[in-house]
Amino acid sequence: MKLLPKSQDFLEIIDIKDGVLVLSGGKFRVVIEATAINFDLLSEDEQNATIFAYSNLVNSLNYPIQILVRTRQVDITNYLSYLKKYLRDQPTAALREQLQDYIDFCQQLVLENIVLQKRFFVVIPYWQSSTTGPSTPQKKAKSPGLLDGLPLIGKKSTTQPLVDDTIYSEEAFKKAKQSLNQRYEEVRWQFKRLGIQVRLLGTEELIRLYYEILNPETGQNRGLKDDLYGYTVPIVNSALDIGEY
Repeated sequence: MKLLPKSQDFLEIIDIKDGVLVLSGGKFRVVIEATAINFDLLSEDEQNATIFAYSNLVNSLNYPIQILVRTRQVDITNYLSYLKKYLRDQPTAALREQLQDYIDFCQQLVLENIVLQKRFFVVIPYWQSSTTGPSTPQKKAKSPGLLDGLPLIGKKSTTQPLVDDTIYSEEAFKKAKQSLNQRYEEVRWQFKRLGIQVRLLGTEELIRLYYEILNPETGQNRGLKDDLYGYTVPIVNSALDIGEY
């Protein structure tokens, strides 16, 4: 019986280590999460300053970045359960009444509206320089294009499984991590001028992010709840359960 391919067979990811995504072909990535600003609420001068700061950010980069906006419907069941539990611990009737009114408001809000959550991510790339032997003619390295190996998040091939033909060395990983950290600091400073705070995603957060992308219906409730580092099997099982393949 021929086994169906695993989700991981269609991804370039070899490893996730110290918050760095290791891809085939000598490629490395880090993912940062950014806060947001309400552009419409800014004054005209503030809007112009924001546009100017963003143009400086884009013009300062000598490498491509990927900006991802994820919109998901929020399930506030656990939040309501927490509030109801907290309600019993209130020392006065007035506080209990106020909290109950807030719980009723949240429940009515969910019934009448779809509550959405937006998260903003930026992917910073690094390509390992190719090396040639002393007797090999030196060729001019081709600069990576804007989309060359960049779409890491939210995209997977549906044709043939990828082949991991590159085994990265510890030295290459250290060099990539150092370069990515420098790029992160540059991007962080540029975003700070926009009034946007950013932070690097760690290994566990990257695992959870990819799991939820590959399993949008099950990512929050299955697989990662009890065994975060057992993500290899849950991704496959969930995909088969929902008939993705």
